[in-house]
Formats: sequence, C-alpha cells, structure tokens
Amino acid sequence: MIFDKQTQLSPFIVASLSNGDTRSSSLSRIFESLIVVLAITLCQLSEIHRSESKPTPVVDSTPIISPRPTASPLIFDAQRAFTELTELVDRGQRYYGAPQREEIIHWMSQRLSAAKLEVKEQRFTVTEPQSKVKYLLTNIVARFHPDRTQRIIIGSHWDTRLWAEEDHDLKKRNLPITGANDGSSGVAVLFEIGRQLSHLGLNHIGVDLILFDGEEFGRPRSDNYCVGSKFLANHLQDLYPHALPVGVIVIDMVGDRDLSFPPELSSAKHARALTQLVWREGVKLKLPAFISGLGGENHQGAKSRRPRSQWIIDDHSPFQELKIPATLLIDLDYPHWHTHQDTIDKVSPESLRQAGLALLASLKRLDHIASRASSTMSP
Repeated sequence: MIFDKQTQLSPFIVASLSNGDTRSSSLSRIFESLIVVLAITLCQLSEIHRSESKPTPVVDSTPIISPRPTASPLIFDAQRAFTELTELVDRGQRYYGAPQREEIIHWMSQRLSAAKLEVKEQRFTVTEPQSKVKYLLTNIVARFHPDRTQRIIIGSHWDTRLWAEEDHDLKKRNLPITGANDGSSGVAVLFEIGRQLSHLGLNHIGVDLILFDGEEFGRPRSDNYCVGSKFLANHLQDLYPHALPVGVIVIDMVGDRDLSFPPELSSAKHARALTQLVWREGVKLKLPAFISGLGGENHQGAKSRRPRSQWIIDDHSPFQELKIPATLLIDLDYPHWHTHQDTIDKVSPESLRQAGLALLASLKRLDHIASRASSTMSP
C-alpha cells in the first residue's frame, strides 16, 4: 500500500480523479437504485466534514430510518480465525517467488471450498520492473451465490512483504517479513466470513470473497503495488459479464491488538454511503475499534483522541478508478508495519472478531437495502 503522511492527494489519485471513465455508464439500473436507496437509508447520518487541508469523515449516532430485519445473532468464531491465521503464518512467507507459495495457494483454496463456496484461481504474470524477472501471481475468488447479479466484493491481500524497509535494524531491511498482521489477518477474517455467509439469510446479493496477490509487489519507494487487484479490475468482465459489482470492501491489517479504525479518506470521498454504512454497523455493535476510530469512548470509558485519517492507495483503489464504490478498513497506526516485528504475538483474536462482525452486519444491511431497491423497481 501507499499512504501520504500529509493526507495530500498522490499523483496517482489526482490522475484518476481528473479523467472521466465511460465505463461507469454501464452500471445497471439495479445498481443505481441500490445507491439511491442506500443514500435515503443513511440520510440521518452526519455529513462528512472536510477542510481543504485535513478532511475528516464523521459518523454520528442518529438512528437509521429503516428498521433492521429480524434475524439470528451474528456469529464470528474469533478463536478459529486466529488458529487459521497462526497456521497460515506457520506455513511460511508468501512474497512473490517464495518456494512454498503453490502449497499455500492450494491450502487457502481448500479452506474456502470447505465453506461450500465456488472457488476460482485467477492466474497472471507480472514483470518486476527492476530485475525484469516474470512472476506468476494468483488471485483467489470464492463466490457465494454466483448466480446473483447484485454482488459485493469483500477482499484482502494474502501475499507478504519481500522487504522490511521500516525495520530499525538496517541489516534486516532486505529480508522478507512474517506479515502476521499485514498479509495474514485479513485472510483469516475472510475464511471465517466464508463459513458464516450461509447463515446470514442473504436473499438478494451475492458475495465474492477475494484474496488478492501482489499487493506488496512494489519495491521500497516505488508505486508498483496492488498488482493483483489492478489485474482483476482490468478484467472485470471475466467475473462480471452482466453487471459490475455494486460495492467493494477491502480489509488490510485488521489484527492489531490495539485496534482502531479511522475512516480512510479516499473511501470517504469516493464511497461515502458505503463507508458510512460499514462504520455505522460497527458503532451499532459497540465495537471499540470503530468507536475509537471516530473519536468516541474507548473500551475503558475514556474519551479517545481521534486517530488521524489518511489517504491510502490499497486494493480498493483500482475499483475506485472504475467508479465502483470501494471502501478500505485498515488500522495503519501499527508500529510493526513492514518490519520483522510483525509477528503472531502482535495479533489478537478480539481484533479479528471486531472486523468480522462489522463485515457480517454490513452484508446483512446491504442485502436489506437491495431488497428495498428491488421492491421499489417492481411494477
């Protein structure tokens, strides 16, 4: 990922905003109605207030207009997710060119297949710019109700970093990292979500769980990141021949023991309604990471200082370029980022639980909105 510590727009983002994209006109009437209803549903949420220098998205605690459909309680087995995260880490590093990658790809695909999802492996080659060596990379796509045209993507990257450019030990900066949080926590959350999808009572939307490869492909101080999500976004017709996804939620680095989710700035700008929906669900569930991320009280009842929001280029960015609402759930206030200290002891089952529950609740809400949109369009 790439982030700007000064919260300024990167040249990559400026370019994407300045050019119109005719592909947005291909969005279906169903998608347009879904967004309209979503906006109506969220109309009592507070506006996202920004200044030109430091825009800061805000979500208030006003009740949502439409009632939540009655359903069974959300279930997310955090300990099982943590056990699988541990097993994933134990299987070895996943940087491009790592010797055990194929074995790990097979293991991850099996995990998703066991949840009765339709699993596809999307293979592609990428040339590393400096060495000119070609590498085979793999996105893994697991589909729930592949027959449905209204689809939501929940994604996370599964590769780990070949370098540790933020490590304090200069001698270790050219060695690959473990990536227990950055590259593993999101995978574990998606595994458990895959098991719970059939219990959510989703009647209108389909869900695609996507493990992106190559998010960490870029060398230090380069911008060649997120090659897996870029490839998938550039080949959307292969997976979505009839209608584009109606929304994308990407999670990254969601396992930090001291977890906090400030809304990411590009998400607040380009996918405001979807971003508000996710944070709204997190706050309604009284999840501390979402409350503290908005400057609310922490788990000890004390008022927390709002973490600084940042503009981040991650696996949600290629979808934003296509004008598809895409939001990022990330805690970048993680001192072990891109270091050899990003190890399993820095990750908490409770943090995985908070991320997972918010995503499950968001999917239920989106399905409810889709049902209202369908009713609105019925003759």
